[in-house]
Amino acid sequence: LIQGLDDLGLQDIIGVGHSLGGVLTLWAAVRRPDLFRAVVLIEPVILPPLVLWGMRLLCLLKLQRRLPLVQGALHRRRTWPSRQACYEHYRSKPLFATWPETSLWAYVEAGTRERADGQVELVYPPEWEAHIFATAPADVWRAVPHLRCPALIIRGERSDTFRPESQARMERLLPQARFVVIPGAGHLVPMEHPAETGAVIRDFLEELEIRTTITRGGVHGC
Repeated sequence: LIQGLDDLGLQDIIGVGHSLGGVLTLWAAVRRPDLFRAVVLIEPVILPPLVLWGMRLLCLLKLQRRLPLVQGALHRRRTWPSRQACYEHYRSKPLFATWPETSLWAYVEAGTRERADGQVELVYPPEWEAHIFATAPADVWRAVPHLRCPALIIRGERSDTFRPESQARMERLLPQARFVVIPGAGHLVPMEHPAETGAVIRDFLEELEIRTTITRGGVHGC
């Protein structure tokens, strides 16, 4: 991520990341604070310390591939006769039951590609997804206290990934950050509640712009 931003010559950006993307954005902002004006971490995979210790133990024993998430990814269905069939397949799953139709269709259209035989297949290989689950970050708490730029952290009320105890610990470590819980949402809050998530981010950025304007020399305009 840092190399990509450097290659593009970008600085002073708003970094927005969901799930593991939230962790990577946090790490990048800690290592290279000059790149970020602010960060928005949506449901970052920052698990309670005891859970992370268990993950470290599994890694030491080389048993992480037995994790349910890893096995689920490896056995994920990869092809469908059409995007309509793919949509209907996902719509029947509890994980996607609360997604608006527009979110689910965007997911299907972006996540599949057409094959020469007319079927559609997943763009992203399940093996890579399994690898990501098997190597989830176990030392992220070390970075949290070193985040210096303005931060918005969003949690889904029903999330089993970014849990209330993790939010409470982050609030103690980052008293200057803003924390928002989206009611009725789970870990996939940006897809479940895109309008609400967008509104929270917009409000944060508008207040950030006001604070930045005041810091740089006063508020201008009416």
